[in-house]
Amino acid sequence: MAGRWLLFISSYSPLFALTAIRLEAGMLRNVLYCLAGLGAAGLAAVFAAAWRIEPRERSFVIVEDRGTDVAGYLATYLVPFLTVSKPTTRDVIAYALFLGLVGVIYVRSTLIGVNPLVYLFRFHLFAVREAGGAPLLLIARKPPDGSAPVPVRLVLPGLGVILPDR
Repeated sequence: MAGRWLLFISSYSPLFALTAIRLEAGMLRNVLYCLAGLGAAGLAAVFAAAWRIEPRERSFVIVEDRGTDVAGYLATYLVPFLTVSKPTTRDVIAYALFLGLVGVIYVRSTLIGVNPLVYLFRFHLFAVREAGGAPLLLIARKPPDGSAPVPVRLVLPGLGVILPDR
């Protein structure tokens, strides 16, 4: 579950930065910049950890590209353009509740597969499953071919990475 929340924060890093740019200076703006940096650093940590983990050969029977969920995800990117530059306490509470609600939906739905930072580095997110195994979110450049095992580095429970050759 930690991997899903990490993907959520990293996925919305650009949104946090865009919203912070629209706000006047203040604590909320600083918090949003910190969240943007935290999300980017979290995804960088996933890749850094993946390079240090020994890959294990895995074969998958189900491979789904989660990029098809982009339309629903992009609707949340309207937030920076609907915010006010000097939010009141009630505005901040509403934004926080909205973010919490979006987070729960994102983590529990297929939207987890949409992540602009992952795409920025030319990777994709796939929902995969081994025969008789638990579902796994897989970060890879291309979908794994179900006919041959692939070297997967399990970074967090439920989150694997296939890295390109060095």
